[in-house]
Amino acid sequence: MRPPVIKKKYGKRFWGPLILAVVAIVAVGATVIWKDKTTEFLQSLNLSEKTPVEQKAAQETARPDPNLAPPIVSWVAQPQQSAQGRIAMAFKIGASAPLRSVKVSITPVVQMSGIYIDKEIMEVPTYIIGRKSLDWDGQLDLTGSILAGTPVVLQIIAQDNDRREGSSDTVSITLPEHNFNHPVAKAIYSLRKNLREDPQNKRLETLRGLAVLLQQRDNFEHNELSLLTLRSAAVRIALDKTNDGLRTALDLLWHAAVLFEDRHPTGLANKS
Repeated sequence: MRPPVIKKKYGKRFWGPLILAVVAIVAVGATVIWKDKTTEFLQSLNLSEKTPVEQKAAQETARPDPNLAPPIVSWVAQPQQSAQGRIAMAFKIGASAPLRSVKVSITPVVQMSGIYIDKEIMEVPTYIIGRKSLDWDGQLDLTGSILAGTPVVLQIIAQDNDRREGSSDTVSITLPEHNFNHPVAKAIYSLRKNLREDPQNKRLETLRGLAVLLQQRDNFEHNELSLLTLRSAAVRIALDKTNDGLRTALDLLWHAAVLFEDRHPTGLANKS
């Protein structure tokens, strides 16, 4: 018995135009979406559908007012070392426009032999949104600086919303070092300090010291982040001998030491 024959209801003349219509609708939709996304992207860049005259007017508006002075920054008191290795600082800032950022610049008095550091820039933690003046009196923890333990020059740098910068006079001080209590944190910091002072000759010694620490797996129980940080530092020390690579390794060693100290601030591991 022959199977029933299914008659075709529509022929090629029907399906061809239908397919073309569907393709055309999809293409138009994609074009509209692409145009909307492109317009949105250009608007984010401030370049969308602006005539040359409008673009020039926008640039003139964004240009800082030359009649306004940059922020004025002055020390109220000489920075002093306080308890726990912090630096007590007091300064004031006056600006013509709202402040954008306040930072402290740390410049070495004498360049280290094994690592080049032009300067370090750190944010001063403070609330400045919408403010044109600031009287800051507090303490900064700069013990994480690569320059800790060495004589440096400090300077406060303020920037307003028009990106005008003002800076204080420079003051000289020796950055304090952090006193760690946890034995592993102490060992890591010692390796970091030796590597910083003589990276040419202490690189292999540092790697050996890290290998010994990494073999003591009990120290990393429930402390996987410290383990990963030390491993990352070891890889960086072994494979990246550039100046930036060395600075990254020193930062990783610092964070690993702090992780141990924060978990056991008294130096005694919790065995419970």
